[in-house]
Amino acid sequence: MRAPPFFIEGDGVNASHEFMAFLNAVEVPAAHLLAEFMSIQESGSIDDIPVTDRTRVEGMYCRHLDDWVVFYIAEQKSSCLIGIVYVGSLNPHSYKALEIEAESRLKEWRGGL
Repeated sequence: MRAPPFFIEGDGVNASHEFMAFLNAVEVPAAHLLAEFMSIQESGSIDDIPVTDRTRVEGMYCRHLDDWVVFYIAEQKSSCLIGIVYVGSLNPHSYKALEIEAESRLKEWRGGL
């Protein structure tokens, strides 16, 4: 059975709510991305993540769909585990501003590493 990715949550942060807003706004492409993540988790590896999804932040990836950006992490254990860090709209925010927020959340989630 395919498991969905996990969503990073914390003080005032809820990536699952952001992903739902993204799903409502973009619908089919968002559903396809979720299915892709689930497929990678079920039978894939980090090698299945497109190289174009890499960001300047070590271990963090992003996918652009319409005017939205989904930042995520992937860890390879016995299988690949994907976590949604941040989902944001490029309207009115810049990619750089969204990436900085995603990096900040990831650092906080990892314990300030």
